[in-house]
Amino acid sequence: MFYVTEYTPGYLPEDDDPALFETLDDARVYASDLLSRLLDFIYEGQMDDPEPAGFTVSGSFQDDRSVIVYDKARMHDLGRVIEIVEEELPLD
Repeated sequence: MFYVTEYTPGYLPEDDDPALFETLDDARVYASDLLSRLLDFIYEGQMDDPEPAGFTVSGSFQDDRSVIVYDKARMHDLGRVIEIVEEELPLD
């Protein structure tokens, strides 16, 4: 099983019940959707700026199973992490 979390580094995830998936591929699709929504949110927040600062994305859902996004318009942005975590099932 895999679950997907989104959080600000140094803080607990906001979602107490993260999305849970049976396959890594399904978790990657969901994580990619979260990333797309986050980038849209950042973009929309910078639309009225004469020179939008943009954002940076580090990592991937293929290799690292996580990304961190920084909003360059925010001077002290801590970033947002979207992470796929494998949940090990307990042995009976």
